[in-house]
Amino acid sequence: MVLSPIFERFPRIGLDELNVKAELLTRRDNKYLLNASQLADVLLSLEAHCELLEIDGRHRFRYESIYLDTEDHHCFRDHNQNRRHRLKLRFRHYADTRLAYFEVKVKDRNNQTRKYRQRVDHGVFSGAALTPELMTFLGSKLQNHPHQLAKTLYGPTIQVDYERITLVSRQDAIRVTLDNRLRFSQGSGVFHTGEDLWVMEVKSEKGRSWIDRLLVHQRIRPVPRCSKYCVGLSLVNETARISRFTSTANLIRRMT
Repeated sequence: MVLSPIFERFPRIGLDELNVKAELLTRRDNKYLLNASQLADVLLSLEAHCELLEIDGRHRFRYESIYLDTEDHHCFRDHNQNRRHRLKLRFRHYADTRLAYFEVKVKDRNNQTRKYRQRVDHGVFSGAALTPELMTFLGSKLQNHPHQLAKTLYGPTIQVDYERITLVSRQDAIRVTLDNRLRFSQGSGVFHTGEDLWVMEVKSEKGRSWIDRLLVHQRIRPVPRCSKYCVGLSLVNETARISRFTSTANLIRRMT
C-alpha cells in the first residue's frame, strides 16, 4: 500500500520547533508493529492532530546505528533478565545530514528512559570505539545511575539501519516515530524487514498518551520486548535466539 499521499497531507514542522514541543530526552515509550494498511488507518486519524517533521524538503530520513556490548552480551543479558536498571550504548549516524553521535540510554526502576548524547565525527562513528573522551562522557552520565558498567570492553555488536518518519502532536508533548525498511546485520548474518512492516513508537512523558489510547481503540496493542537491539540479535545471532525477545522476533518474521 502506498502511504506517500497520506503523509503529504500533514502540515510540516521543522526540527527546532519539534524539539521545543517534544524533545523528550526523558520519557516513556510504547512500541507497535503495524502493516501498511493498519498504518494508513492510523495516519488518517492523526492527520488533524499532528505535524510531520521536514528538513530541507525531506520527511523520510535514513538512520544507521551501531550498538555496543561486551563479548558475552552484558547489555543484552540485562534486558533479557528484565533488570530495572540497564543501559544501551550506540553510535548513531543521521545519513542525510551526515551528523553522528555517541548515545547512552539508561532505564530506571520506574521504567523511564533517559537519553544522553555526544557529537562525534564520522571516523569515530565508523570505528565504533569508545575513546577516552567518550568514556569520560559515559562516566559522567552514569554518576547518579545505579547501573554498573561491565569490567570487560564494549565493542560493536550489531548494526541496525532503517528509514524514519517523525510526527509530533500539535497540542501535547508527544512524538511518534515510524520506522520502515529495517536491516539488521552482524557479520554474515543479515535480516531485512521489507516494505510492509512499520515499527511505530509513541514517546510521551508518562507513556499513556491519547495516541496510545487511539491505537488501542483501533485494536492495535503495544508489543512488549521490542528493543531493536535485542530483537535484532534474536534475528541474526544464534546465541541470542532463545530469549524473552524470541516471540517478537518471530512476529516480525511472520509480518515480513
